[in-house]
This record gives sequence, structure tokens and C-alpha cells, in this order.
Amino acid sequence: MDSRVKFFSKNVAISKKDFNENCDKLNYQRKLIRDIERKHKEWANNIDN
Repeated sequence: MDSRVKFFSKNVAISKKDFNENCDKLNYQRKLIRDIERKHKEWANNIDN
């Protein structure tokens, strides 16, 4: 298969270790996004004042 081709299947099995690592990465990214959103709100309030 060409590596440039995007492939997705609901029938693909992954190891529990890979699944847990991906969950950890996703949770970390969500935390970073919440932190950025909070900082943007703080900056917007500081600009208004």
C-alpha cells in the first residue's frame, strides 16, 4: 500500500498498549487546548481593561 494513501477501517485491531498511549496523547492535547482557551480569555480581559 502506498504510504500516501489514507486508510481507515473499523475492523483494525490495535494493542491495548497502543490504545492507552493514544488515549494519553489525546487527553494531553485536550488539556493543552483548555489551557490555551483560558489564557486567551485572560488576555482578552486584560486588553479590554
